[in-house]
Amino acid sequence: MATNRKFTARVEVLIIGIFFISFIIWAVSKCSSAKTEYKARAALEAYEDSLATAQEQPLDQPATTPQPAASPAAQAPSQVIREKTTPLYVTIEGLKLRDTPNLNGKVLAELKLYEEVNFLNEVTDSTYEINLGAITANEPWVKVQGRGHAGWVYGAGVDYYKRKLKGAY
Repeated sequence: MATNRKFTARVEVLIIGIFFISFIIWAVSKCSSAKTEYKARAALEAYEDSLATAQEQPLDQPATTPQPAASPAAQAPSQVIREKTTPLYVTIEGLKLRDTPNLNGKVLAELKLYEEVNFLNEVTDSTYEINLGAITANEPWVKVQGRGHAGWVYGAGVDYYKRKLKGAY
């Protein structure tokens, strides 16, 4: 009877040990696959960044003798310059994109909730208090590009994150 208990205890320890070792092997494989994914993603981002940097920097041109100036229409653009913009997301359903930074401005478009617009790095100097329904916000107007139009939206209506502004109708 005593040998049977010793045998059972050894089998329990052996089963627990095998389970523990299996868990360690599984955890290490998951960590190494995540590390490999991270390295691959980092290499891809570095490659894309180097391409973007190469496009942004002008090419070194050898010194040549000046040639007569051609007409601007005859010269083809040698490089497309892309300006980096910050994406913002609409936080109020039906936010109006206006041509001027005030409520009397002509409505260019009506934006949907969570729609992405590009911030054009321009805001009004002062803030404006506007009743949005259950809340009253005190924000500046922000210039954005959305739906093919560049215009102004109220600052409380856009954010860096996709979220709904609570209390705004």
